[in-house]
Amino acid sequence: MERDGKLRSEERLSENNRKAKYYRLTARGREVYYMPGGKIDAGETAYSDAGLWSVEWQCAPGKLAQILEVVRSTLADVAAHGVTEDELARAKGQMRGQTALSYEGPGSRMSRLGVNAMLGDERTLGELLRCFDEVSADQVRAEAEVLFTHPPTLAVAGARVPARRIESVLSRW
Repeated sequence: MERDGKLRSEERLSENNRKAKYYRLTARGREVYYMPGGKIDAGETAYSDAGLWSVEWQCAPGKLAQILEVVRSTLADVAAHGVTEDELARAKGQMRGQTALSYEGPGSRMSRLGVNAMLGDERTLGELLRCFDEVSADQVRAEAEVLFTHPPTLAVAGARVPARRIESVLSRW
């Protein structure tokens, strides 16, 4: 899959200080494994005392176990080895942009102000953006280890897929 551009590899030192090769799915790989026009998305919902982290995707029924394995192995890699500095910089940029946009329109501004008032969060936009800048790759890896090492809750909508293929992937989580 690397030769045909579906994966990209990167050599890094493993936890045992040995040279190892790590893989990430490329845009071409996502096109092949997901339905044309489909997408994969990750997101979070935060509450004052809890939260939810999710990954959603669309795929052809015959690709479900394969996509589930790609998600499982990618999250396991992030939990074990973290993210690259480039990935962290892109994530910070996305978070900064999303947060700045929440200060723009009157509807999103009022919603944000209401939530912040309920939670007692009086930080300014500048303070929030500085918080994003202070996040380190080590902190991301530590949080990923907590979030991504537990078996997921899986919800499937659409055509029936043989349960044993899904259970096989979930047993390795």
